[in-house]
Amino acid sequence: MQNDELNLNILENADSKAIETLSESYSALSDSDVSRLFARSEELFKNRASDRDGKYSASVSGVEIYHRPLWQKILTVSASMALICSALTGAAIFYKNNSFYMRDGGGELSSGSIEDQIGSTEEIPYETVIENGKFTMSYDSFTCDSNPLQISGAPYRDAVVAKPFKSVLVGDDTVVAPLNNWIFPVVSDKQYVGFVNCDMRFLRNHELSFWGGQMYAPKLNEALEKGSIALFDTVDGTYGIYEDNTIIELQTYVPYSGNITFEEVNQGYNLVTADSALDIVYGPMSKEWGITLKALDVTPTGLTIECTQSGGKKVHELSTGSYFVIQNLNGGVWEDVEYLPHEEELVWTSEAWIIQKEATAAWDVEWDMIYGELPAGEYRIGKKIINLRGTGASSEGYAFAEFTIQEDDGSAAKVCERGPSPEEIFENNKLLTAEEALEWAYNNPVVVQDDTHITSGKEIWDSFFDSVNTKKPASVMCVYNYVLYEEGISPELYEKEKDLYPQLFFCMLHYDGEEFHVKMRKSDETELDTDETYKYLLHLSAENPDTALYRYTDEYVLVNDSSVTWEKLQRSMFSSLSGDWIKHSTVYMDMYD
Repeated sequence: MQNDELNLNILENADSKAIETLSESYSALSDSDVSRLFARSEELFKNRASDRDGKYSASVSGVEIYHRPLWQKILTVSASMALICSALTGAAIFYKNNSFYMRDGGGELSSGSIEDQIGSTEEIPYETVIENGKFTMSYDSFTCDSNPLQISGAPYRDAVVAKPFKSVLVGDDTVVAPLNNWIFPVVSDKQYVGFVNCDMRFLRNHELSFWGGQMYAPKLNEALEKGSIALFDTVDGTYGIYEDNTIIELQTYVPYSGNITFEEVNQGYNLVTADSALDIVYGPMSKEWGITLKALDVTPTGLTIECTQSGGKKVHELSTGSYFVIQNLNGGVWEDVEYLPHEEELVWTSEAWIIQKEATAAWDVEWDMIYGELPAGEYRIGKKIINLRGTGASSEGYAFAEFTIQEDDGSAAKVCERGPSPEEIFENNKLLTAEEALEWAYNNPVVVQDDTHITSGKEIWDSFFDSVNTKKPASVMCVYNYVLYEEGISPELYEKEKDLYPQLFFCMLHYDGEEFHVKMRKSDETELDTDETYKYLLHLSAENPDTALYRYTDEYVLVNDSSVTWEKLQRSMFSSLSGDWIKHSTVYMDMYD
């Protein structure tokens, strides 16, 4: 049933007998069904309440004292009540421009208008929900160290929020499209980890109802491996339907027994695809609050964090404390490094360092008492940032800075003598010979392309590209080293060009969440060879002709046209027609057999 087919204005002047007759003919649920739903909801509420009791008192977690706020307990109880709201929605009929009756706190019947209870019968844009403080608190539950929602795998400190969707309601194989009931997926590492639900259908005093939890996120991840699905609800739970009309049970114990089809269920806003988790609408911190962290002067037992605040939105008073977390990149997944065993529990000191707007600050960090000496590997350090609003409310999140600890020649873990950071190379116009620059590159977290081979930093590039795929702002430096070999060229050309080599180019690539900005210069010159902006970063792979030195080529190319293919790019470079040229910049190339 489409919304524009339902016109209740015809009932405006109807007498009570006519309305009573219609109500009896079109009752949404029988009395026994209503009793069954309330009994089931009451039992679920009692079970969850008893399970949760005692788990939300103030406690010490890890090495930080953290007092769990009262609202987190309320959210858990609200989650139990969600089933009641969902069930009643299927039975409710909204009367526009008519009065209706409701029971007040004393059990008496009182009249009111639909606008008094819902506030608006118009669609409320989800963008307005993101600005609500309760939404922020619900989102913070996924990144909070104390894991208030008891979600498996939490805390998800790098969690972001993807574009929301809504389930349709299905009753007697009739689709109802409810207004103002958004489901915001929370995403970590391109996987759904839970949801923040915002129900605006039953507003009181224009307050929004929020609750969060893991819910059916794991099942949804698994379901999407088989294809796109459209979500729908019944009084028995939440389901998905594939394009071939196969039903999958997401959150229910009752199989769906109706005859609904994918075409009927698919309302657009409830269609979830494999790419839906990449459509980020909230976060990360570098975009929201303008916080950027850098790791400087790294040793196996400590480093210096450089924190810069610039731009951002909804920035009030930012601060941080002594608390930090170290994570190790393991199989492409960031995992918390375990603390050293201690006889007594460690407690973080309670400093509050104000982060000034449009400014840079630095803090020294030592972790030998907590983690010991870190072995070789890829790491990142995270700082909890708090945004205190003028109303006294606050929100928090994590900002990270990555760093590398490498093996020395004696196979003992150490941090290489890095010298300036990649950013300082460009910001300070540091000049190095090709030999000096190559030595520096191998000792720093950068990607090294030696002629046509990637010889170092492949995992750094993969991490950067993963951030791009999830629309997280990120930066990476690549260096390109070119050597002139005598074999394969004429003696005359070799003699003419040999003194110009080796040549090494620095390439700084920055992604702001929407566009790519690439700068490039020779290591011994300050003038930029390239300073351009592109819309897309494409990963192109191809099998080379039999006459080529290597069988395969793996490239990452910046372009402004997402339809560019390997064939189009090759035709562009070798065509004599100017109209065939495609503006591009190859930032990563690896040839191999």
